Amino acid sequence: MLFRSLGALESPTLAAERAAVLAVLRKRYHALQASLDAAGLTPWPFNSGCFALVELPPGLDAEAVRQRLVREQSVGVISVPEARALRVAFCSIEAADIPDMVSRIVAGLS
Repeated sequence: MLFRSLGALESPTLAAERAAVLAVLRKRYHALQASLDAAGLTPWPFNSGCFALVELPPGLDAEAVRQRLVREQSVGVISVPEARALRVAFCSIEAADIPDMVSRIVAGLS
């Protein structure tokens, strides 16, 4: 297994493949940032193209919101009650679909 991994790292297309993946992640990151800003939601600082921790408005219970999102909006997130936040995975969502996901999260807050 180690030798196959080493071969992949020596591939002449590695740099181009890496750049393509980073471009997709960057696009998702910016789509999430813009959608959260437009919705008035505050993310904790993040720089990955995979997960973000989104702070909930005061008075909301993270676990109750998580359950409501699954039940009513078909959105799965992880609750982080001690931080009054939701952990949102956006690594497998197309950038164009991120605004809809954020709209569903907002709808699940009420």
